[in-house]
Amino acid sequence: MVESIINHPHKSIAPVLCLARLKGPTKIKMASMHNLREIPAERTKIGKIDPMRTRENQILVGHDTSSEVKLEYDAVIKSANLLRKIRRDAVLGIEAVFSLPNGHKLNEEEFFNSCIEWCRKYFGIYVLSAIVHRDEACPHCHIILIPLVNSSLQGSKLYGNRTKMRAMHEHFYENVGVFFGLTKPRPTVRYPSEYRMKIATEIVGLLSVNEESMRDSAVQNELVQLVSRDPMDLAEIIGIVTPRPVIKDYKTYAL
Repeated sequence: MVESIINHPHKSIAPVLCLARLKGPTKIKMASMHNLREIPAERTKIGKIDPMRTRENQILVGHDTSSEVKLEYDAVIKSANLLRKIRRDAVLGIEAVFSLPNGHKLNEEEFFNSCIEWCRKYFGIYVLSAIVHRDEACPHCHIILIPLVNSSLQGSKLYGNRTKMRAMHEHFYENVGVFFGLTKPRPTVRYPSEYRMKIATEIVGLLSVNEESMRDSAVQNELVQLVSRDPMDLAEIIGIVTPRPVIKDYKTYAL
């Protein structure tokens, strides 16, 4: 298994698709504030967001202020003539996030626009906002959807359960992923710790004697994803940085 990764430098990439339910009267506005980088603390402190790269973000659908996004949301809801009063715990919106790994060779705008169109067709509901972020670790697109079906908010039903989630990922891969030459995401499997340690040891051993594999962009991207989950101990061991206190970040919706 380890050898197959090293010997295929042009290994295809797999996109990541996540969904989140937006509940409560403030969540649409707060999600939009985050997506449009209107939260002051996110723009100034050291964290997941690089303020110097925020100018690279891109609005594909919707307004450029959270206030305007919320006004449009309210207008859509009002025009729907809802059949019943909105419950306090109702899912007012669904946020889909499509991510690509660093080092990919795709046309990002084309890919994310295809993701937007897929959302329109698959869910059959209103696309309120779609914003590409390029100021975090990996490029990704936040898409906020209004779960209106037949004059009723049906966010929980559209969000679904695990079975629906698997079917959704399968549909996305077959209708978008294949077109862009992407890899079908592997099912999540929790391997025993002994097995994971054995494979990890084999990988480190192979990389330590194979300099060419360390220059492989696919290998580097995979290592970055793994190490970034908790990099400080390794950074200290190899003398790259001095560990600093972790700065608590504002809650990110969907990611």
